Amino acid sequence: MDKVSCAIMFADVSGSTKMYDELGDEVAKGIMDKCLGHLQQVIESHQGVVIKKIGDELMCRFETALAAISAAREAQSEIKLLKLDGGIRLTIRAGIHFGEVIEDNNDIFGDAVNTAARMAGIAKGGQILTTEDTVECLPPEKRTSGVRQIDITKVKGKQEKIAVYEVMWEQDSATTKVAATLLHRTVTKPKKLELRLGSKLVELDNEHETIAIGRDDDCDLIVNNELASRKHVICELRRGKFLITDHGTNGTYVTSPTGEEVYLRREELVLQGRGSISLGKPISQANSAELIHFKC
Repeated sequence: MDKVSCAIMFADVSGSTKMYDELGDEVAKGIMDKCLGHLQQVIESHQGVVIKKIGDELMCRFETALAAISAAREAQSEIKLLKLDGGIRLTIRAGIHFGEVIEDNNDIFGDAVNTAARMAGIAKGGQILTTEDTVECLPPEKRTSGVRQIDITKVKGKQEKIAVYEVMWEQDSATTKVAATLLHRTVTKPKKLELRLGSKLVELDNEHETIAIGRDDDCDLIVNNELASRKHVICELRRGKFLITDHGTNGTYVTSPTGEEVYLRREELVLQGRGSISLGKPISQANSAELIHFKC
């Protein structure tokens, strides 16, 4: 295993859930394959390498931060112009971080990979997010042009919060204007979120702002469910709200404050009051060892 420094980018196609619902699996998969193939061409044109495909997401590496950001900008522009069957319009959520990774068997691991994934996870459709460390790796003339700090957030595995930057790729981006106000918003100190799985209780608060749930041994809550993904959902404290974000192959089911069941697939939801969470299957089909109960 070797340690190297590189830029990692996660590019997640946003809007696929609605497309699969409206067009059916076969047609939607054809469109998705075309979209991901086009993305790969853009990445390789910037000397990037696609490490792997994770659902509707590509994990890539680049030798420099500038190459990664240039590829992300071009990818956003190209996907916006890409003509897809049925008039479908898709967008990309991109997250980039430059740092040290461990190379092993054509894959990469480490905190830098987790940080890049975190940037993609909090990005909206049509948005590119990166870190202060990545911006510092850009040529001096690029550090103040086309990037702006929009938030400060916690990343799993890091003690200190990190500054989040948006990379602009089109003029007067609506997402830029909205996101830029978030950094200056006054946030009331939130209450605690409790998540209970069987006898195990974990808490989300100002000191512990991110909780991972899934089958992986390093998750904060480990769910032994054949339909659960390795890192299925992330619960986090973001700007005074508790959010759950689905990253699982089979989606996530959550009870809303009104008692209704909400299905998430690559989406996020604000958790309120009390309820239950089930990974990959409806709550009514989950047994007590698989069901997570929350309270905030």
